Amino acid sequence: MSISPSFHNLTLLLSATAPSIAVPTTAAQLVLARHWLATSDHLLLMGAGASVDAGAPTAVGLTDKVVEAVNVERWWDPAAPAFVVRLRDALRDRTGKPIDIERFYSTLLLLSGRDANALHGLVDRFSVDLTHLPSDRPATMSLDLLARATLRHINEILSALDPAASDYLAAPLDSAHAPRTIATLNYDRLLEGAADRAGKRLDSGAAAWDGGREWPQPDRSSTPLLKLHGSIGWYKRLLQPPLLPHTPPVAFGRFALLDEPNPDAVPLGTDLTQVQIFGEGDKVRVHGPTLPLLRAFEAALNDVALLVVAGYSFRDSHINAIIVDWVAAAPNARVIVIDPGLEVGIGGLEWKRLSAQLAPGDADPASLGNHHLRMTILSYGAAEGLSAIYASV
Repeated sequence: MSISPSFHNLTLLLSATAPSIAVPTTAAQLVLARHWLATSDHLLLMGAGASVDAGAPTAVGLTDKVVEAVNVERWWDPAAPAFVVRLRDALRDRTGKPIDIERFYSTLLLLSGRDANALHGLVDRFSVDLTHLPSDRPATMSLDLLARATLRHINEILSALDPAASDYLAAPLDSAHAPRTIATLNYDRLLEGAADRAGKRLDSGAAAWDGGREWPQPDRSSTPLLKLHGSIGWYKRLLQPPLLPHTPPVAFGRFALLDEPNPDAVPLGTDLTQVQIFGEGDKVRVHGPTLPLLRAFEAALNDVALLVVAGYSFRDSHINAIIVDWVAAAPNARVIVIDPGLEVGIGGLEWKRLSAQLAPGDADPASLGNHHLRMTILSYGAAEGLSAIYASV
């Protein structure tokens, strides 16, 4: 898995020298990881790679599947199917790398509202392949429908995954040293299903969130689950102004969440196209769950001394910034990364900041008393890696 320059910041904060971590996992590294789990409270962060072993597509693969799905359905605008192909290809050509679903969806939203963009009158075109798009209402309607179709297809694709293939995701919850909090960037509900089958309780807090600035805390019988990029089964529930006098006013534009994994059980009148999967633009909006979720993630990370990362390629700058700050502020902070093909050859400021305080590349992971060693990378897929470090702990 290739990673962004963001990861380079992380390793600089965790190593006194340049990292040298592209090596096979050794027995000593497993001993070290299990020792850290047994002696430290920890937070588990899962990226898209954590669900791949259960048959889920990567974030890039999900983009391709959505484009394919759009191209097999009938549209009142016959140009719509070809447009999503051009959009994906234009973004890929511009960046020089495959486009993940978050970037694809965010771009659709940006284009559908491009007339309201402050730079619209100053920029001749958004992309060479998009200059044919008019700015009239029909084109805007088509783009809005494509954005809604993207959410619908994401929901359909991820809901069709085989739940039985994800039982390995419950391994951390079955451990004697289970994580205090689990944070995930995945839209699917594979982890929730695995937990249910294992008899473990997770609480995402979505159903209890009232649209405010704070994310609700679960009761002590449940493990907090922070779905930082949203989830299938989450729908926008508009908060209506109070009908009774002397009741607190509801802020304009504020909304809460309906958490219902079964579409057939969603109450009548719910707009099923408003599934809450967050694009890049959602992270800076005043109203919505993203900022409360990020604050909850930061608070949860500050309460532990160990971060276990599975299947995350360090491409989300908001998540990376929180991790970098945590590592910089906590001299005892340690990180275990589970990834079968992590590439660290790309330079970047965040990676350098992280590697400055993480494990030296020549450190001996067999030395459990080595306090300078603060990161270990296990070259496993999520299924094998989670089972390996949690099974004996």
